[in-house]
Amino acid sequence: MSGRGLEATTTGTRKKRFPAYTIRIRDLANMKVVGETLPNSDVKQFRLMYFEQPIYRVAIFGTIVKKDYLDDIKGEFDVLYVDDGTGAIRIYIPITTADKDATADQERFSVWQDIFVVGRPFVEYITEEQEAQLGIKAELWRVESDLNWELVHRLQAIRTRLFLYKTYKESTHQEVVGETSLSKEEFLELKEQLLNIIAELDEGEGVAVDVLLKTVNLDPKLLTEIIDVLYKDGTIYKRGENSYSVA
Repeated sequence: MSGRGLEATTTGTRKKRFPAYTIRIRDLANMKVVGETLPNSDVKQFRLMYFEQPIYRVAIFGTIVKKDYLDDIKGEFDVLYVDDGTGAIRIYIPITTADKDATADQERFSVWQDIFVVGRPFVEYITEEQEAQLGIKAELWRVESDLNWELVHRLQAIRTRLFLYKTYKESTHQEVVGETSLSKEEFLELKEQLLNIIAELDEGEGVAVDVLLKTVNLDPKLLTEIIDVLYKDGTIYKRGENSYSVA
């Protein structure tokens, strides 16, 4: 099942759709929360920053581990607790009259379903320890049965991190070096995902490096570095001059 909510907008009459960054929930939890008091008001609004870039919309993929229902002044919502293996977050999906009619005899969502969501992250509240508890207001969503989407999403999340990191470095005139901010955990995860892709694409003659480059859309130097690591530890072997198979 899929759906769509309201488009993100800026103030004024002209609508603007902000880019939705593909991330892992861990990335969202690590974002910097910036609080600002609105002019002539005591109301405080919050913005999320990642590598000094404001993040207005995100895309996540995970498994529904719990669900709830909320009815308040803003409307009715399915509240889904979604876990992607790096963390969990509450996702608020609006319930319209059409939704009620369409799902009168069945529930829209079930625990253990995988779901893809695009939405606006927001600060639900600040704890006494000054830690921000985040939620996501869903705009687009789709219950997903194809497990390959998890692999695609994880790779795209890494590319998002690399892109934002490089953009930050270039904007501050800093040199981009080495593994471009990837932690050891992220590098190992990327290595594992690349191994899975080689196994999936290999039809018996190996997978060429240029095919891998087009598939994962990574920086060529980083891709070469990961292939070298896999080759040296014996996880993959050469089929031809520039193609590899899983050992």
